[in-house]
Amino acid sequence: MWVSCSPILGTLGGTGPCPKLRLPPHPLPLAPWGRTVPSRVGRAQAALKVLTLDTMNPCVRKVEYAVRGSIVLRALELEQELRQGVEKPFTEVIRANIGDAQAMGQRPITFFRQVLALCVHPDLLSSPDFPDDAKRRAERILQACGGHSLGELAPTFAARPSCLAWLHRLRAGDRCRPWPANAALPFPPADGTEATGGR
Repeated sequence: MWVSCSPILGTLGGTGPCPKLRLPPHPLPLAPWGRTVPSRVGRAQAALKVLTLDTMNPCVRKVEYAVRGSIVLRALELEQELRQGVEKPFTEVIRANIGDAQAMGQRPITFFRQVLALCVHPDLLSSPDFPDDAKRRAERILQACGGHSLGELAPTFAARPSCLAWLHRLRAGDRCRPWPANAALPFPPADGTEATGGR
């Protein structure tokens, strides 16, 4: 059986349209409810791998990730040469391919880190090293947590004030009318994804 690959994948490797993929001629027999039929033929065919390096789309095999492509490898070589004192018409390499601004010296947004630090270690709320706005935000978050601690097991439904405020802002729009009782917060998130049909 021949299967055409996606036109999107056809552009990944930069080699034009992808060739068709060769799959085993006989798929596994399925029962009406979607389970494999426990027969000798089914067991023999189950031993065959449908997806191998030979049957895989070559465009997928050749795909490159921006963080590990040839440009990044060359940048690493140039940085090494600069450290070794090799003469270049430049003094540093700016990695603009992945948007890693902090690696290039941009300071992080400290407010979020301060609030997180205060929530994780509430004793810091009395420290003069943290600004008042970060303390107020952390205090508001902690007040919504049972035991005044982030270690509390989160409720399944969005009953916390922070969630309610977010849902209220959504409801103020024209296109969305969410209700807190319908906003589930599964833990761990993977369980929620599986329960809603995403795999």
